[in-house]
Order: sequence, then C-alpha cells, then structure tokens
Amino acid sequence: MTTMADVDIAVVDAGGAVGELIIELLEQRRFPVRRLHALSESQAGEVLRFAGKRITVRDPADFDVDQVQGVLLGDATGATAALAERARAAGCWVVDATAHGRAAGAALQVPGVNAPGAEQRYRACPNPAAVALIHALAPIARLAGLERVHVATYQAVSGAGRAGVEELASQTARLLNAQPLQTRVFERQIAFNCLARIGELDAQGVSAEEAAILADTRAVLELPELALSVSAVQVPVFFGHGLVVHLQTREAVSLGAVREALAAEPALELVEGQGGADYPTAVGEAANQDPVFIGRLREDTAQARSLNFWVVADNVRRSAALNSLLIAEQLARVSA
Repeated sequence: MTTMADVDIAVVDAGGAVGELIIELLEQRRFPVRRLHALSESQAGEVLRFAGKRITVRDPADFDVDQVQGVLLGDATGATAALAERARAAGCWVVDATAHGRAAGAALQVPGVNAPGAEQRYRACPNPAAVALIHALAPIARLAGLERVHVATYQAVSGAGRAGVEELASQTARLLNAQPLQTRVFERQIAFNCLARIGELDAQGVSAEEAAILADTRAVLELPELALSVSAVQVPVFFGHGLVVHLQTREAVSLGAVREALAAEPALELVEGQGGADYPTAVGEAANQDPVFIGRLREDTAQARSLNFWVVADNVRRSAALNSLLIAEQLARVSA
C-alpha cells in the first residue's frame, strides 16, 4: 500500500467558498501538509487558521511555485490560471476545480469512477452537477450498460460563487421588506424564482452549463456516444444541486440489483425509508455533507428497462472541494 509523504501545498482561492472548504478538508482528512500557502487576489493580507497555526493569505500573482509540490485551485482568474501554468512548468501536480482547468485540457477525474495515468499530473474536477450525475450513473453503467439518459438539474446559486449566494440572500430580504430588487449575478430575479437557462446558448439552443454536463459526463464515464440530454435550471437554493434522472439500460436488470449496486458505492447514500417514501433534499441531507444522495428510485412503467430517480449533492463540498482532495491524495501517493 502506498503512503503519502509530507507535501508543501498552495491553495488558490483560500478565502472563497471552495478554497475555504479545501483547507478545512485538508485538516479533517489529515492530509500530510508540511506547509500550507494560502493564496487569494481579493483577500491577500487576511489571516486564517490551519492546524492551530495562523497563516497570512498572499497574492497568487507573485507567488514562487518552487516552494510547493502541489497546487489546488478553487477559483479561476487571470492570476490563478497563470499560477497553474507556472506550477505545471515547475513540475508540481495541479488539481483544478474551476472551469479553466476543464477548458485547458486537464485530465477530468472523479475518484472511484476513473483514474487517469500517473503521468497526468494536471487534473480537473468535472462540472459540479456532472460529478453528482457520474457517481449515480457509474454503478448502473457497469451493471447493465446505458442506452440513454435524460437529466433535469436544479442547481443551487452557490454554483455562481459567493456572489450568487449573496444575491439570493439580498433579493430575498429585499422582497420580504418591500424594497427595490437588485440583480447583478443572475440575468433575472432568482429569489422565489426558477431560471431555465444557465449560461449562454449555442446555435442549437444548448446552454453552456448543459454542454459542460454533457461533455464531462461522457468523458469520465468513457462513453463518448452516450445518448444523454440535459436541461439545467437555476433554483433559489443556497447549496446542493438536485437532479431528476430518467435512464434506460442496455440489458434488463431488476430494481433490487440496481439498489444493491448503488448501495455498494462508498460515495453514494440511498435514502428511501419504508416503502420508498423518504427522499433526500439539499437542505436536509446534502448541504455540507460528503455523500451523493439518491432517492425516489423506481422502475419507469412506461418504458422497458427504464429507471427514474432523484440525486442531490453539495456542489461546493462534495463536487468541488472533496473531489479535489481525493484527487490530491492520489497524486500525493504517486509522487511519494
């Protein structure tokens, strides 16, 4: 069994939602950090605590990457993208939880589902909604294959970062106090509303978010021809993406066998209750928790070999921060 040697780590976006959780999980999971460098453009000079020590946040623009062996990125800006390139050139492994990493050709990884080669030291977390979907689909794909998959996502505002969370909180308070509405992050009012588009539309009418989920899911499952359709909706929830999944398997399989396959996955937690009456929610189960939760699992009576179920996971903690840490743990073992 390989072990992890002590590693000097830089966390970029140390004061952001993803970066804060990465630092928290480094300590919780006892990652062998020799020295932590906390970096943030917007919060340089502030002080945070890690493992009982006070750490001053620094600007990533002038950080010397020769001080570290690994870099974790939780936010994408010009400075952080440049730092990632400098770190790669210096021989560091890099884990990127941002869209920049996905666009820059980093190897997409969901630990427990796929494993890029040891030589691929620049890795990225897939789109957060895709991470939850991939965890749910992978055991079914192994069990009976996938003929087609239809997904509707109901995505929390934290997908737009702290600004998204603050806008929902602000709009809610203003509306409840009969004050004028302010809209900056989202194209329309998000409080008490659902927005049927996340990102710009392409020529076929597919949104940027839908395209990312499609591409990342196919890539990680290594099913480039998978018949997959996605509709992504922005909803007024702070943390926790929800997904309604309808799929058809290639081979006939019993609901009991699917339930066993899902229950055997360490990353998944089935919530069904007596007679399947219970189900997970973003607020009640997923927020600030590690598992991907599944409920409402049932056969589709309108189509053979078909299933319907509900998925919910904390998009910031599970899909971004924890996924990043799990990748980093693998890279640290390879490098040890």
